[in-house]
Amino acid sequence: VEAWLAGAIDTARASGVAADIVEAAVRNHGQCVGMAVVWAGAIAAELGALEGDGYVCHQGMVYLFNSFGGFSFGPVRALCDALGVSKPDFLREVLAGVRLDNKRGYCECGDDASVDQLVTHRPGRMLGSEDPNAEATLVF
Repeated sequence: VEAWLAGAIDTARASGVAADIVEAAVRNHGQCVGMAVVWAGAIAAELGALEGDGYVCHQGMVYLFNSFGGFSFGPVRALCDALGVSKPDFLREVLAGVRLDNKRGYCECGDDASVDQLVTHRPGRMLGSEDPNAEATLVF
């Protein structure tokens, strides 16, 4: 979300989108991470891997620890509308970035290990896979 949004903000400023729309969509790194974590929780819920109290706890923890300034998609959606970026285009472009950000630099794992990015059952328990790219593949 963060890398895509930075480019969209630059494009919006260069194309004369109203400053209030552009500035409302600016998010810091933590807010973008918060958006992505909430999104990952929703994806895990849709897959049936995260439900009930585990889902509520996962999503609630993000809101609790990132409550100042929020991470609403509303201002980002307004920016997309101003730029003529549809929801499918937004998802396709953001997920293309996710494919590049597989966290291999942040953990000790080989090319054949799974880099887990989706939670299952409760916060902190990750959905593993035999396929080293499955966590990225699941969201596509």
